[in-house]
Amino acid sequence: MKKRSKKGVSPLIATVIVIGAVIVIASLLFVFMRDTILNNITKAQAGTEGGQKCNGIDIKANSCKIQTTQSISAKIENKGSDTAVQWILRAPYGTGSSIESINRAGELRPKQIKNIGGKFTKATFRKGTGTEVEFIPVVSAKGFPFSCNDRSIKITCK
Repeated sequence: MKKRSKKGVSPLIATVIVIGAVIVIASLLFVFMRDTILNNITKAQAGTEGGQKCNGIDIKANSCKIQTTQSISAKIENKGSDTAVQWILRAPYGTGSSIESINRAGELRPKQIKNIGGKFTKATFRKGTGTEVEFIPVVSAKGFPFSCNDRSIKITCK
């Protein structure tokens, strides 16, 4: 019988190869996922900052009118200390559901009164009837929009 030689990789070299492979794989994952991870961290920080900015929003509606069968406009006052950069308007649609309109041009600074309106492409508003519309202010935190649902107001538009 022939003796077989014991040629192979020593345990020390095998351990070094495994550790090296793990470091390479972790580095590749970090490079590919870095932007996603940093973006999620920024969004989480924006959520905290957005919540604080929402505390500075205090809105009051003076009047609300149905402009056309698909648009409404309300005179809104910001009595708070922070700026609402845009608005989400929510109106009833059908039975038990609602539709939304986003007003990106409706910046409302502290102590300012302004007409804020929205167009609802699927709505059919009738003048003279009471349609309840919810106005939700949106603040900007670290470049991300943050809706202040707890600061919204509901207005009956006629």
